[in-house]
Amino acid sequence: MAQPLHDANFFARVSIEDGALVWPSGWDASADFVQEEMRRAGTLKGKMVAAE
Repeated sequence: MAQPLHDANFFARVSIEDGALVWPSGWDASADFVQEEMRRAGTLKGKMVAAE
């Protein structure tokens, strides 16, 4: 189900529902999960700042 997320155009169709990232396919992910996956892949850029 997450395979379409490798398509940049599909990935860009993300929305936020109840604090989770959600795609039209129904796949959802917490921001923490996405951040960790990006960190593992070496694609996380910039400095992370904690929300106040």
